[in-house]
Amino acid sequence: MDGHRSIPTGRSTGDGRLAERLGVATTGPGGLWASPIHRLTALALVAGAAVVGCGSAASTTTPAPSVVAAEVDGPYRLELVLAKPQWASDEPLTGTATLSLHGAGGTTIYGSGTVLNFAYAEVGGTRKVDPVWTANCAVHELDAGAPISMAVTKSGAASADDPQTAWLHSFIMAPDARLPPGTWDVTALAIFMEVEGCDGPGHSMEATVRVRVTD
Repeated sequence: MDGHRSIPTGRSTGDGRLAERLGVATTGPGGLWASPIHRLTALALVAGAAVVGCGSAASTTTPAPSVVAAEVDGPYRLELVLAKPQWASDEPLTGTATLSLHGAGGTTIYGSGTVLNFAYAEVGGTRKVDPVWTANCAVHELDAGAPISMAVTKSGAASADDPQTAWLHSFIMAPDARLPPGTWDVTALAIFMEVEGCDGPGHSMEATVRVRVTD
């Protein structure tokens, strides 16, 4: 599996003070809390390799380029890769967020049961989806040779008086992430601490790619 592993739920170290330490507001049922979006990271287009036919005249197939964004915070690197920069509104987004550790060996980090999450924001519009996180403080092992990865997904919450409640509900409850037509920022988030019990300085990382969705 190329050294990647899914995010473990981890063993609990108590409810902690993760939301308070990172300045995020609690929201939704069951002790969930949502994170804000602060900054955008640079985009890089990675072109697909050409394919040459065997035993015939050379032919070239050029797949749609992947879209990559990354942020580095000390020894930690957060990377978001989406399969392409343009999507149809009936296509589910596909891609992966990866939190990796530079150097050798490994370390223990502490945070929500899911260290990684995703947010969505309509560029020039009002629709956005901030993720929810569990409020417990779980333990996650991060090794240099085994990054923590998570496929594109979604979560969220909305108040009854939010004018976008109907759309939010349909988006969140759908089996996959399909965005309506327009320009959207898709952001991978990583929030964690290096202190047991989530009682100390934290890391809040973001990697954002901008995509175009058509009818």
